[in-house]
Amino acid sequence: MPQLGMGTWHLSEVPQQGWEPVTAAEFDVNVTRPLVCEHVRFKNKTDYACVDIYKRDAWDNAGLPGWQIAIKPAYGGTTQTGTTDGTGHVRFNGLTPGAYVISETLQTGWTPVTPQRQTVTLSATGICSVVTLKNRQTGSNVLPPSGCRFTHWVRYGDTLFSLARRYGTTVEALKRANGLWSDTIYAGTRLCIP
Repeated sequence: MPQLGMGTWHLSEVPQQGWEPVTAAEFDVNVTRPLVCEHVRFKNKTDYACVDIYKRDAWDNAGLPGWQIAIKPAYGGTTQTGTTDGTGHVRFNGLTPGAYVISETLQTGWTPVTPQRQTVTLSATGICSVVTLKNRQTGSNVLPPSGCRFTHWVRYGDTLFSLARRYGTTVEALKRANGLWSDTIYAGTRLCIP
């Protein structure tokens, strides 16, 4: 909050769907001491569960964007799908508490490190459960081009410098092997790793 002047301030929260207040939704706070924060806590409860799913690269724990994740009640029901964001995260909200099966759609060039299907039990605690799915990059389904030790599919956040460190080569060697004139690389392109 911005700095507030001395006096009485009225604070309120905006109710969110699926949540029930435990404390009052409005408070009057009397600010009487300069540079001292007054603490106000709004508490709510929910009848629903949620789960945060993180898709990670097993190599460096970096988030993997663009992966399709599905969640379905373990004993039948409608499947929901979501796609991981730029940090490798997707959230499923408003779930009835119970057992769910979480699965990922495997992408070309990746091998699962954690199981592709996991069963979790979700509770209505007001805090999302966390599931982490990890994969490691295996290159493409074809052999790397001649002179390449590996093939690497560029993902968001990769740089020539980070890839050179990861694969034990140099930025200049990567540029030569891929015919690059600048240090710019784009997600979704394939690089030869010499």
